[in-house]
Amino acid sequence: PVQGPWLMEQMKNQALSVGARIEVDRVVKVDLNNYPFTVLTENKKKIDNIFLKLSLGFIKQPESIEISGRTILIPQVAAGIARINFDNLCNKPLAASDYIEIGERYKGIIIENIPILDDKSRNETRRFIWLIDALYDKNCFLIANAETDFRKIYQGEEWEFEFQRTISRIVEMSQV
Repeated sequence: PVQGPWLMEQMKNQALSVGARIEVDRVVKVDLNNYPFTVLTENKKKIDNIFLKLSLGFIKQPESIEISGRTILIPQVAAGIARINFDNLCNKPLAASDYIEIGERYKGIIIENIPILDDKSRNETRRFIWLIDALYDKNCFLIANAETDFRKIYQGEEWEFEFQRTISRIVEMSQV
């Protein structure tokens, strides 16, 4: 990944251009009221624009991550930010260690098309919880869109308690 003072300055300038407040070279707040967590063409365009601004003019390219014999394809990566569809992250047999590796590699992640989760999607729900935990622990920021308001993503009972922490972490990570 590209690093160094120049990159930090570019990221700071881009963060300011999308309305973020900077504190000690760290983005600490973005008003997410402008970026609803619902899948609409309009929101996809907003995410396209956010990714374009945050990518700082770097070429967006795919990356493959090899972890314990598993390959994870990240379709778009630029300036330390990964953009990927929910199904490519949580609808595959991945482990918590895979998500930790993703969190270590990228400063931010854009997850698209998060579906409504319930007890029928038990494995996907568990993986999503692991993913959010790993990204949170690695201090990544999160931009996402979902089929419904993010507070209503999980509509089951089995993971209800665990998912409350996940929602709390999503809120905190989304206020980059």
